[in-house]
Amino acid sequence: MREIVPDVLWIGNVFDARNIKAVMDAGFQIVVDLAIEEPPIQLPREVASCRFPLLDGKGNSPGLIMAAIDLIVSCVNTQTKTLVACSGGMSRSLLMASAVVAQVKSIDLDDAIRRVTRAGPCDISPNLYATFRELL
Repeated sequence: MREIVPDVLWIGNVFDARNIKAVMDAGFQIVVDLAIEEPPIQLPREVASCRFPLLDGKGNSPGLIMAAIDLIVSCVNTQTKTLVACSGGMSRSLLMASAVVAQVKSIDLDDAIRRVTRAGPCDISPNLYATFRELL
């Protein structure tokens, strides 16, 4: 897992999100699952779980992407400890976290991506990036 917004927003992969002990020990209040190809994550009832099944490429619903961004922005603004996860933790979750940082900090998406990728590797799908650019 990588911390994106101190004490509030992390990104990770499906294994991070399925590690119930780590999720509980870290104190996450909500896990946002973005991986369409993975089965839904089963979390204890103390942890809120939201699933926004996104493809790592073309064909995503703009409304679904914006709903996910709006939810995570709300979590950041209310200091709700949040984990955003996708299969590998390097494309959908990273791009989603970047979109949230762009919204919260009122900066360009590319600037936000540069900030977020300082924390580790990335492998953003060009088609998914194009969709986010169009929306933001």
